[in-house]
Amino acid sequence: MSFFNELKRRNVFRVGLAYIVSAWVIAQVADLVLDSIKAPDWVMQALLLGLGLGFIVALIIAWAYELTPEGIKKEQDVIRDDSVTNMTAKKLDYITLAGVLLVVALFVYQQMNPSELRPDVGNQVDSESTAQVETASTEAKLKVTEKSIAVLPFIPLSANDNDAYFGKGIAEELLNALAKFPELKVAARTSAFSFDGKDVDLREVGSILGVAHVLEGSVRSAGDKVRVTAQLIRASDGFHLWSETYDRDMADIFKVQDDIVSEINRTLQIRLGVGVGADRVAAKQVDPIAYQNYLLGLEFWGMREEDKNRSAAIKAFQLATSQDPNFADAWAAYGVSLSHSNSENSGMNEGQHKVEAIGALNTALKLDADNVRALAGLGVYYFSQELDVVGATAYLKSALELAPNSAEALYSWTFIPALSGGLAGVRLAFNQAIANDPLNQTINRVYAENLASMGDHAAVLEFLEKCDACTLSDQSQLAAALYMAARRNGSDDQVRLAAAKHHALLNKHSSHFVSSSEKNLLARQLVLSSPALVDMLLGGTALSEQEINAIRSLPTAYGTFDQPIVFAQIGAIDFALSLLDDAYNTALTDLYWITQPMGRDVWPDGVRRDPRFHAFWQKPGMPELATLLREKGKTLGLPLPLEGNDQ
Repeated sequence: MSFFNELKRRNVFRVGLAYIVSAWVIAQVADLVLDSIKAPDWVMQALLLGLGLGFIVALIIAWAYELTPEGIKKEQDVIRDDSVTNMTAKKLDYITLAGVLLVVALFVYQQMNPSELRPDVGNQVDSESTAQVETASTEAKLKVTEKSIAVLPFIPLSANDNDAYFGKGIAEELLNALAKFPELKVAARTSAFSFDGKDVDLREVGSILGVAHVLEGSVRSAGDKVRVTAQLIRASDGFHLWSETYDRDMADIFKVQDDIVSEINRTLQIRLGVGVGADRVAAKQVDPIAYQNYLLGLEFWGMREEDKNRSAAIKAFQLATSQDPNFADAWAAYGVSLSHSNSENSGMNEGQHKVEAIGALNTALKLDADNVRALAGLGVYYFSQELDVVGATAYLKSALELAPNSAEALYSWTFIPALSGGLAGVRLAFNQAIANDPLNQTINRVYAENLASMGDHAAVLEFLEKCDACTLSDQSQLAAALYMAARRNGSDDQVRLAAAKHHALLNKHSSHFVSSSEKNLLARQLVLSSPALVDMLLGGTALSEQEINAIRSLPTAYGTFDQPIVFAQIGAIDFALSLLDDAYNTALTDLYWITQPMGRDVWPDGVRRDPRFHAFWQKPGMPELATLLREKGKTLGLPLPLEGNDQ
């Protein structure tokens, strides 16, 4: 009789399987119980170690002993004809089946009781009565949850410059795959990659990003060979949950990513009960030069607060698509970068810019129907380029359904409640996006501007005071937001102080405004924050005709929606309406500034009765927005009946 058959006869395999199933159930139940009583981590570690050692002991006992009607006997003492191993086998099968049923029951329980806050894309909060709940600080949102992970760039270990790109590329692909795990919080790329090249304690990483686990690794290439090492670590104590080394051909780099996600999937399912049903990294072949340009574009896009980096990202993505026309992620990134930018950033005229954006995103979806970045990008495109809120909402819902933890989708969704939602809805949407990507300065800055539009002066001031390390562009935009918040809901002293702060910052850093759009913005902001204009807004001396004429000569190109109301208030009506029209073509993502005017920032009744203001509200998408605002009782920014037509 062969050794294999003897193992079967003695039920060694059945014992092993029954033990594994039973041990898994014990571990899951223990994890729930120990977590509820706040037991220290070493208790769970000791239990897992004991279960692991017990497995070996169980196999040895199954081989050396047999359970008989007279009790346990050594195998060598049992007469073969008297053996009852076949009856024992049936009992073990029943035990295994019972264990499997318990596994299924536990899984169903975990799926029905998620611990993470998920964006309810179909029912965003829009009730000011819930504001007290939603005003929880970002710090509270970042409390560490067990089902959470950050992926750090894989460290390059050789002198090959390409290793740094491959290291970030591996992490990028893993992030995209893990974002699809239904119950797993995944720290976004911008925040996780901010630790690149820094010698930081993983406990600090976990605390800052609000994650319990960190995936890190290294990459070393030599010729056409590459070695990738990956390890999953518990952030609180540095305990290694899993590690593996892969030696492959450079051409198999995507297969390595696929293997890593598969292993992590199993580890997270056993340890945390998440991962089942998540897509793995798709096996694909991408031109390596195109891939490098794609990763370079992502680097620039992460620093897009500076216009030069935004333009550099667009060019890098465009180059990647030309080098590999079948590279879906490159097309998606190219389309997203255009949808979030204006024609000056891309160097195209406005018509070509829009055609390129929608073409790139549709190409990405043709190549990959479930490309989350492309779906989120289409949401932004239809919002920012077409003002099609219904279409934008549909695409963003699809993106979030595929990847609930996608940083791109979570941030893009904030545009929807910002347009017509109340303060509570805006805070909810942004808190979810920031909890996913806490170190992303763009998201934090846009959140501050949304709060400014709703008059939350204190919150914007807090953002600005924490912005010492921000770029000059960020500081300038936050200072402008503070001035706006003060105009909408601040005292006269707060208005004067914020305006003076903004004006001084503009003068100090005026040389950094280099592009046409930046220079136009600077010229208008200097006038808006000048002492004479501020004094007039607060009921002081009116501007002279010469000063009004100087305002009328300002450029309206690359307009923004935060400025027309103020210019209208001081009597520069033609200039304000021209600026309003230009902003429609270049800055629809800032439209929230005029949909919910308040405080000192309101349209004069004469402007609301002006035929040109009525014409503005007849532009594509505006009538539908007006209907939505009326349904919510927010009519202060809408037209009044024309003169002589008061019905």
